[in-house]
Amino acid sequence: MARRVLILALVELGEPERALAELEQYLSFDLVPKDRQWADETHASLQVELPPPATIEPEPAIAEPVAQPVVEPVAQPVASPRSGAPLLVLAVGGGFQQLGPWSYGAVTAEASVRLASPLRLALGYQLGLVGGQPCSDTEPDGCLSALSSLSLGPQLRFDGALSPVVSAAFLAGFNGGQSPYGDVMLGLQAGGGVEFGPGPVGVRARGLFRLLSRPIGEGGTPYPGALVSIDLVVRAGR
Repeated sequence: MARRVLILALVELGEPERALAELEQYLSFDLVPKDRQWADETHASLQVELPPPATIEPEPAIAEPVAQPVVEPVAQPVASPRSGAPLLVLAVGGGFQQLGPWSYGAVTAEASVRLASPLRLALGYQLGLVGGQPCSDTEPDGCLSALSSLSLGPQLRFDGALSPVVSAAFLAGFNGGQSPYGDVMLGLQAGGGVEFGPGPVGVRARGLFRLLSRPIGEGGTPYPGALVSIDLVVRAGR
C-alpha cells in the first residue's frame, strides 16, 4: 500500500518518470491479481502521459578527404645566360713599330673569334715600312724596307664599356721591299690594351712586346722589339 501511495504522490507532483520507475519496480513483486491489475493500468496511463523518447539523429558521416595526387614540380631548363662577348672582332689601325735598331711606321689588322668568353683566338697581320734604309754595304741610302709579320695565338677579352684585352702569339716575320736581310724570322709577342665603346664600333689602344729571331740561316741573338697601335674596332655577332 505504501508503494502505491508513493507512486500516486509522484504523479501528482508532476514527476511521471520517477513514478514510472517506482511502478516498474512494484510490478516485479508477487502481486495479487487486484494489485497487478491496478499496476498495469497505471503503467499504461503513465506511458501515455510521458513524452515520446527523443529520436537521436545519426550524425552525418564525414566524408574522408580525397587524397589529391602529388604533382611533382617539373624542373624547367635553365637557359644559359647569353654571352655578352661578340663572336667576331675586327680591328684595323696604325702606329709605330721598333725591331732592334730599326724603326717602322706600322699598319695593323686583326680578327679574333670567341672560343669561350673571355677566351678568343686572334689572327693578326702587321706591316712596317721605312725608307732610307741601307741597300747594301756599298749603297748606304735610298732603299725602302718592309717588315711584315703574322701573329696567331690566344687572347683574353673582358667585355664591357672598357674592355681590357690581353694576348700572346707566335710570330712569323718576313723582310721585304729592298731589304738586304734574309726573308723569314720567327718569334713571340705578348701584351695588351683596352677597347673603348660598348656598341658595335669602338677604339682600341694597345702595346705589344715582340721578340724576333734573326733571319733563318743567320746566327746571333734575337731582335727585341715593340709595337704600339691605335685601332678601329668592329664587333659582330653574339
